[in-house]
Amino acid sequence: QKVRWTPAEDEALRKGVAKYGIGKWKLIKQDELFKSTLENRTNVDLKDKWRNILVAQGEKEKPSVRRKKLQLLRQEQQQQQQQQ
Repeated sequence: QKVRWTPAEDEALRKGVAKYGIGKWKLIKQDELFKSTLENRTNVDLKDKWRNILVAQGEKEKPSVRRKKLQLLRQEQQQQQQQQ
């Protein structure tokens, strides 16, 4: 069941990434500053939330958008090959 992120959780994640870097979800969760705030979140929750933060900032595309672009690119390449 999905539970909305609180502003405190969001802030703890942002500060944790600033301190440890992207992908260091376990270290972020173990840090004394963030442990109690993020105790109900899994490493995967942190990873997914961070990805969504990047998408919201326009720094990363949603996977569905990326798949669609790749599909269109492949179709264009196939059409170009057929015309040659």
